This record gives sequence, structure tokens and C-alpha cells, in this order.
Amino acid sequence: MQLDGLVAGDDAAAKQVVLRLVRESGLRPIDAGPLARAKELEALAWLNMALQPLLGNTWATGWRLLGVPSGLLDERQPLEAAAGGTTA
Repeated sequence: MQLDGLVAGDDAAAKQVVLRLVRESGLRPIDAGPLARAKELEALAWLNMALQPLLGNTWATGWRLLGVPSGLLDERQPLEAAAGGTTA
């Protein structure tokens, strides 16, 4: 199952670069909104860390949102394809 990579930021061009990097790392990139949303994303990371002892400290967990509207998904090509190259 592909996990989600949530990205928040105020610079639209920089956010697009990061969303593409997230996709290239194998995660499903989701635009989480403005940089102010980072507080909630950090809380999600802390929750994941706090759950690890209950899960056997496997660190093989992540987040997947269900029912994400397509407008929040970055469905662009990876950076290499956008630049005319190939992806591995």
C-alpha cells in the first residue's frame, strides 16, 4: 500500500518541487495547504512515534488518507520526466 507524503508550504513553486520529490520517493504526494498547517503535520509525526512501542518498534508504519479529493493530489510527472529525462 502506498503511503502518503503530506506537504505544507507558502511558496507554490517550492511546494511543487517538494511534492515531486515526495512522489519520486515512492509516497503519494498530498498538498496539505499553507505552511501554518505544519503544526498539525508535526503532531501527526509525534503520534506515529508515540505509537511505535505499542506496535513493537518496527518503524514500518506511516499514514494513508482515504477519500482524498483529487485536487489535493499532485499527479504530475516526476522531476526527471518533467525535464525530459527518464525515471528509474
